[in-house]
Amino acid sequence: MKVAKNKIKQSGRKTIIIWTMSLVVIMYSVFVFFPIIYGLSTSFFNWNPFQSVFKFVGVDNYTYALKNPLFWKSLGNTIYFTIGSLILTVGFGLLFAALIHSVKRGTSFYRGIYFLPVISSMVAVSMLWKFMYNYDNGFFNSVLMGMGLSKVPWLQNSSIALPAIMVVQAWKDIGYALVLILAGINSIDPSIFESAEIDGAGKFRRFISITIPLIKNSITILVITKLIDYMQVYTPIKFITEGGPGTDTNTMSFYIFEEAFTYYNFGSASAISFILFAIIFILSMVQLKFNKNN
Repeated sequence: MKVAKNKIKQSGRKTIIIWTMSLVVIMYSVFVFFPIIYGLSTSFFNWNPFQSVFKFVGVDNYTYALKNPLFWKSLGNTIYFTIGSLILTVGFGLLFAALIHSVKRGTSFYRGIYFLPVISSMVAVSMLWKFMYNYDNGFFNSVLMGMGLSKVPWLQNSSIALPAIMVVQAWKDIGYALVLILAGINSIDPSIFESAEIDGAGKFRRFISITIPLIKNSITILVITKLIDYMQVYTPIKFITEGGPGTDTNTMSFYIFEEAFTYYNFGSASAISFILFAIIFILSMVQLKFNKNN
């Protein structure tokens, strides 16, 4: 009797697992695979839903994108933005994580303070920094004028506008980097640091020779996740500079949005999206391979 009951329980459990897994597969197919396949298929069509145009054009959308100077400028800006933002985010994340790790009390408080921007809306952050960068009465130019210096056209100068947005992006993400890196540092056996200290290694030497190599996996995860984010940057570009001055802060995602919702070239936007997808995929694979080899 007891054996029969156990068999019924096991059968019921298997049925629940099968139904749950089937539901997950269906949901994943509907909300992940279908949009990807549909997006890829539309990249081979001249598609304008507002004029009921849907005509097969082969790879014309891809050749149009690759021959367009704005595509290459947007790609260059995206790579420049990604590298600059990664350096700022990882660099300051490491610095603040090391400082907080060395503090004996109040680490939770400092973690909370630094993490606040991460949970803030990127739209609100962008609007705040746009106000601070304002040429006439922004915070930074007010400080410069108070020091007797000239005002800086933060968002109007082609050389400064994109780095200014990098600072905004890094400011928002440093808390995320800090938490990830600090978790890696806290997982290191304290006896390793004690042995190095006994051998005469200073704090800087311990940080370079012990901490960084032992948190390599945390840094790799941070770099890959942020690389994917930064290659798709859109919100701060849209709300701070609108791609300007001219097209000097135009990134790939902003270019895709403009193609789709300003010029209604949805097929071309799909093609550029898949080129961006391929670039991000290749960079992520290279990063993982590099990490594995080291």
